Amino acid sequence: IGPFVATRYRLTNRRIVVERGISAKEDRSIGLDQFDQIDLVVQPGQEWYDAGDLVFMQNKMERFRLSGVSRPQAFRQTCLKAHRAYVGVSQALDACA
Repeated sequence: IGPFVATRYRLTNRRIVVERGISAKEDRSIGLDQFDQIDLVVQPGQEWYDAGDLVFMQNKMERFRLSGVSRPQAFRQTCLKAHRAYVGVSQALDACA
């Protein structure tokens, strides 16, 4: 993949970001509190490359999709852990306020 067409997926402490190009310009993102489940969809041909699409769902509706994620099961688990931590801290702060 050339650097001008590269796509990167970045997980921060608040959101998941899709970056494109050599300068890693932000294309789109979703907050860690804007989904409640992540489905893994393996398209034909992706299994060979240990890749898949991560579909972020909220109330059984697709909110966001990451296509062609390498090692999708590991990244899915990492995103779910970050989601649980972010939502847990947000709820604890709301309870204290």
